[in-house]
Amino acid sequence: MTLLRKRTITRIYIHPEDFRKNILSQKFSNDYILFDNWQLPSEGIQWIIGWGKLDQFVWSDNNPNSFLLFDKWLEHHHDWKMGYINYDLKNQIEPILFQKEIHQAHGDWIHFFVPEIVFIAKDNYIEAHHYPNTTIPTFLSQEKKYSLSKLNFTLQISQDEYIEKVKNLKHHIEKGNLYEINFCIEWVSENKFPLPSEAYYFLNKEMDAPFSCYFQLNDIHLLCNSPERFLKKEKNHLISQPIKGTSPRFENPELDQKSKDDLNNEKDKSENIMTIDLVRNDLSQIAQTGSVKTTEIAATYSFKQVHQLISTIECDIHPETSFSDILKATFPMGSMTGAPKINAMNFSEKLETMHRDIYSGTVGYFTPDGDFDFNVVIRSLIHFSKGNKSFVRAGGAITIDSIPEKEWHESHLKAEKIIQFFK
Repeated sequence: MTLLRKRTITRIYIHPEDFRKNILSQKFSNDYILFDNWQLPSEGIQWIIGWGKLDQFVWSDNNPNSFLLFDKWLEHHHDWKMGYINYDLKNQIEPILFQKEIHQAHGDWIHFFVPEIVFIAKDNYIEAHHYPNTTIPTFLSQEKKYSLSKLNFTLQISQDEYIEKVKNLKHHIEKGNLYEINFCIEWVSENKFPLPSEAYYFLNKEMDAPFSCYFQLNDIHLLCNSPERFLKKEKNHLISQPIKGTSPRFENPELDQKSKDDLNNEKDKSENIMTIDLVRNDLSQIAQTGSVKTTEIAATYSFKQVHQLISTIECDIHPETSFSDILKATFPMGSMTGAPKINAMNFSEKLETMHRDIYSGTVGYFTPDGDFDFNVVIRSLIHFSKGNKSFVRAGGAITIDSIPEKEWHESHLKAEKIIQFFK
């Protein structure tokens, strides 16, 4: 089914915030994805929703031809495409990587779809991009009292065990097996979660991160409040913006400024520069010769809940470069792995208590012109409605200068806003 027809645009005269709230406050069997607070390429766009599926590509088995099939599917549809890529795709990119047996619910390695309707929020109205004879649903306001779910999360590792594992990783850094490694921990809830979309609406108001998104695909719900971009493509230009370095926000201006200033320490800058080197190396595999440039080094960005150090690395690629070529060179993103990349992924897989699954993966979209934008799935809650399990994961970079107790507290800082929200 080739979608070469042009979509019709229907205007819906409702305030975008009301429209978004109406959708998120209701339960639907329909799959959809919301890119919220997203830095979309077109000016004047507040958010975008892909509603329903005209066609989809799902990769969940060990078919060695799936990269080729995915590229063909992407090329087949000159249209909006939206979805996610699981962190565990790493084992399809590098089959030599260690992977422990999966004992819990997990997502597909790749899951993308062509939306039946694309809702785009403009300044004071909605554009519905659709094909002829498509029924456009009406999302009426739900008059009700909101009652958010209570989720009791249990941390899956003790502080003593965590500290011993970080000491183990530092030992490998001293031996030269690693330079830096992202090490993650997990909290699990087994409470019922009847309306994750509504919870996302209120959680997003608290966190207000630039690469936030929500989706429900099959039985998976992702509540993502990420501040980090993985990769953006505009024509033949790629941009990556890794984050390394996090400190909390405070209401007191003096404390907040001190927290911001504290980010300019040698450890955080060292982590950031090592990640820059890793991303530059990844991009150089697909970049036009001499085009890889670092245009921003460890710049401080302030979000609603945290201050972050963000760097920007850019390059140009050849027009014939496929998306799978880009994925194989850059995924998983350097900020969530470490260096050397293969060793770091192996050590984290062996020492972490869980599979990262969609966490440390990416959610994104393709425009009809073939441009794309993808985030890094961090500061997130993943819920599987089959089995009523919810997962929050967080981590940080371990280097030779890491103090295990401080790394423990930084991981908690990244997760605590989500966990506290549901208490």
